[in-house]
Amino acid sequence: MSIVEKLFEDIPNGWIIARLSSYLKNEKNAIKAGPFGSHLTNLDMQGSDIKVYNQRTVLDRDFINGEYYISAEKFAELKGFIVEPNDLLVTTRGSIGKCVIVPTDVELGILHPCLIKMKINEVKIIPQFLQYIFNDTNIVKEQVQFLSNSTTIDVIYTQTLKDLKFMIPTKNVDQKK
Repeated sequence: MSIVEKLFEDIPNGWIIARLSSYLKNEKNAIKAGPFGSHLTNLDMQGSDIKVYNQRTVLDRDFINGEYYISAEKFAELKGFIVEPNDLLVTTRGSIGKCVIVPTDVELGILHPCLIKMKINEVKIIPQFLQYIFNDTNIVKEQVQFLSNSTTIDVIYTQTLKDLKFMIPTKNVDQKK
């Protein structure tokens, strides 16, 4: 029996097992990794116009502080990596699989190369529940270690995230709490 099978051995009544991909919004770029490092270098992040949200943002759950900014010109090149309210940001290197929900009053900014953003279908699942699973259980870390083909450092790719399985209450069970 694999680690993943053991994680979901006993399913409570009213719960289901589903891949993360089934809870993403049905739109282009519902899950997107930050730009390649060559497209956003340390030199680029010495601007002063548009914020760059990085792993520290997620780990500290702090969208106010931060030292990395890019120029408006660089932002025009990287608009596809914009961070929007209610996105779920996930760390992809080192402290993998930690996440935070982007607040509604967030400053305009883009993803750092070490983050992935997800747009969650809130009709299907409460984003705070996913945030809890990512941050307060071992479910993500154990599956990433099982599914990942990286050997030197822990890393998450978008396809790995999509393939993660979660034991999730059906919406009516979820709302009773």
